[in-house]
Amino acid sequence: MLLGWICASGAVSGLAQSLSSVTLAWNASPGPDLLGYYVYYGLAAHNYTSKIFVGNSTVATIPGLQPGKTYYFAVTAFDSLGRESGFSNEASYSVPAQSPAPPAIVLNSPGSGASYTALASIGMAASVTANGHVINEVQFYNGGGLLGQNSTAPYTFTWSGVAAGSYTLSARVIYDGGAGIDSAPATVNVANPPPAVTLSSPAAGTSYSAPASLDLAAAVQANENTINEVQFYNGSALLGQSFSAPYAWTWSGVGAGSYSLKAKAIYNGSSAVDSPSVTLTVNSLPLPWQTADVGQPGLTGSASVSGGDYLLAGAGNIGGTSDNFRFVYQPLSGDGWMLVQVASMQSSGGTGSAGLMMRESLSSGARCAYVGVSAGGALFSEERSSTGTSSAAAGIGSGTPPNVTLYLFRTGDSFYYYAYNGTSWVGGNLGTISMASNIYVGLAAASGNTSSLLSGDLEQVTIFP
Repeated sequence: MLLGWICASGAVSGLAQSLSSVTLAWNASPGPDLLGYYVYYGLAAHNYTSKIFVGNSTVATIPGLQPGKTYYFAVTAFDSLGRESGFSNEASYSVPAQSPAPPAIVLNSPGSGASYTALASIGMAASVTANGHVINEVQFYNGGGLLGQNSTAPYTFTWSGVAAGSYTLSARVIYDGGAGIDSAPATVNVANPPPAVTLSSPAAGTSYSAPASLDLAAAVQANENTINEVQFYNGSALLGQSFSAPYAWTWSGVGAGSYSLKAKAIYNGSSAVDSPSVTLTVNSLPLPWQTADVGQPGLTGSASVSGGDYLLAGAGNIGGTSDNFRFVYQPLSGDGWMLVQVASMQSSGGTGSAGLMMRESLSSGARCAYVGVSAGGALFSEERSSTGTSSAAAGIGSGTPPNVTLYLFRTGDSFYYYAYNGTSWVGGNLGTISMASNIYVGLAAASGNTSSLLSGDLEQVTIFP
């Protein structure tokens, strides 16, 4: 059996592979009883260390060849009697030397689609597979703009103070002195923070007399957003809106009740943010009476008028260096007096008092003069002659509602008090208290603690002038 010449052609199957293959072709053997062919090959001419059976095809691909090596090939044929021909002519093939794969770089952080709030601090991190190369540094980019670089692992960078916008971030590895490979990009979004809105008026805890007119006002910090309008709400009910600063609206004819008010800022077309709610009370008190909690009594008090009876409920205390109580008051300019009958009192703690008060201001440590009856039936007077100092109290007997009438009088800087205990009047001069000309006079109620309310029914309220 005779064989003709063979030829070899090879191809490197991929840069990432360490082995290659070669395809051989040869002329068919003319023998009639051919069974097949063997391919012999090795790394030296005419010195074959490997042998494979390829059937009766005249084309074969030899895999597993090492890059950078030269291989030598020959083919033999054999017949049905097991006879094998001599070697064909020898063919050689030099497998190309493969270059190492370039480095691989991945931007691990931030992830594509991440969202931030301006002015943002965006942490960037990349991982690098060197693949045998020298890594010089990793650069971090926004689009084509270099943000920073890091020459040692772990490769990180923090981009600070990032304004609102959409950004395309990537990392680039610089290797072997100057070549570069980029990571896949990541798109992130930075948005302005929402506006900040507060209900600047009315103040929480403020009390009004019905029918009230409430001036609602909101302060808005836009934070680079477009403010479309500010809406004012009582609970979930829209009261009105304002389309330009200063954001204000007046709610008129408000009846007695407790209300929870808030402002809502509509921004960037349809987004919305609410202010904290403010709770206030509108009482059924005739003008010029007003009511409020002085100081911090712990529980919110109340006041109303029904058939000429003034119904008060208050927590806190009257005395010491600061007062904390419920006050129903009106202004008094110059001299004047006030009289009231205490019809009934109820106190779950069995302490506290109700009575008449004149005070220089609504601050808790203001100068004041007071005459009252305790929940236990003690009549007493109390005065604070200097702002913020401790008050002085004095007992003046006992009395039980409804047989208690209280009287408080001012002339200049002198204050006088009297109490009727059902059989006689007792009282005297509280002394000199240098108050301003314009003060407040009214009814006071305090439970003696911050966890309960004292309720009082005060009748025959008379004030002069």
